[in-house]
Amino acid sequence: MDYLHDIKEYSEIFHRTLEEAAIRYLPEASRRNLFHISLLPAKIIWYVSHQNGIAVEYCPAQKTTNEVVEKYTARIEDMLLRAPRRIREGSRTKITVRGSSKVNIFGGFDDGLYPLRVECQNADISFFDAVYADGNWRREIRYAHIWGNLNPENWTKEKAVLSAMDEVVAAVVEIKRIEEKQVSLQEYIAKSKEKTVLVLGNYDDQGKTRIRSIVNTLRDLGYEAFTTEDIPDHPEQNLTQKVVTLASLSRFIIIDDTCPSGHLLEFSKCKENDWLTIVLHAEGVRGSWMTATGGLYSKVIREQDYDPASPQVALAMATSWAEGVLRDLKRDLSNSYPWRRVPEIPGKERERPKADMTIEATRSREEMRKLSVAKGREIGRNAPCPCGSGKKYKKCCGR
Repeated sequence: MDYLHDIKEYSEIFHRTLEEAAIRYLPEASRRNLFHISLLPAKIIWYVSHQNGIAVEYCPAQKTTNEVVEKYTARIEDMLLRAPRRIREGSRTKITVRGSSKVNIFGGFDDGLYPLRVECQNADISFFDAVYADGNWRREIRYAHIWGNLNPENWTKEKAVLSAMDEVVAAVVEIKRIEEKQVSLQEYIAKSKEKTVLVLGNYDDQGKTRIRSIVNTLRDLGYEAFTTEDIPDHPEQNLTQKVVTLASLSRFIIIDDTCPSGHLLEFSKCKENDWLTIVLHAEGVRGSWMTATGGLYSKVIREQDYDPASPQVALAMATSWAEGVLRDLKRDLSNSYPWRRVPEIPGKERERPKADMTIEATRSREEMRKLSVAKGREIGRNAPCPCGSGKKYKKCCGR
């Protein structure tokens, strides 16, 4: 691959497609809100390390230009940070990125440690308004991104177009939902975005009925639930690319796996990207064994039986599980990434997210039965137990 030529061409096609698609699909007032357009005009510098990755940096400028810097012996983090040798080789490292990691870095450090080491091919690292200083050395980064993967397939013309369209589709989704809620952008970001849930499944007549029931119940629980049909297609994207874009915007994903459909491919994407996913089986019926055992090997996947005619109890339990996992992930990731840590106020108890219908796993059997009755439907003895065990009610909480 000729990185000097191909990366520069990728950048030019990406930004041109982004601007053309923004004009075509977005109202004028929203175009400047697209992240990469908001960074322009800029001097866009691409760094290519034949050792361990590719990076891009947006530097404020009077007009937009593209530049590619290629080296065979330098590491990608060293090329981006441009620290003197005494700091690169004589300091301990603040952050070492290993494994499959997506990392966002806000702000910077001035504690004498070298900011970053990249030690994995799947690194995906973003810098936002970062400032690093040590003695006479000072490095300011408005925005930059590092990818550990040098695969040439990631930097084709086709990938440039798809990446640009992903960003525009994401903006279309949020604008549509802001209009539906009739709130300001600030209110939407503050209150709604953290409650987004994508619902997938089969779109035949019965499947649509089940999906709509799930969506309505999630909205009763206080979530902003939507499906792929709620968002218009773009001719440049296939369905899988559309689902990946929408899933990335969501707090978690729910799949109705009652009969076979395209969601089986989407489930594999959920596993691949470690998205928090709830797989629902209507009264124990599954569409495919491909989704079986997903929860056994991943702490972010849960299988749950439910009654399509009365999904409230099962969904309340499933969303309670999801919120618990998200709290645990937030805590664990904050401990892993030092820049995410927020000092706790002594004597102040940590608040927990609330939902009107959330059921904690510690509820008694009698409380579970009463909740189901309160929602308008007594649990049948042969129905799936709402606790999610997979057993019939009479052999589980109904004993």
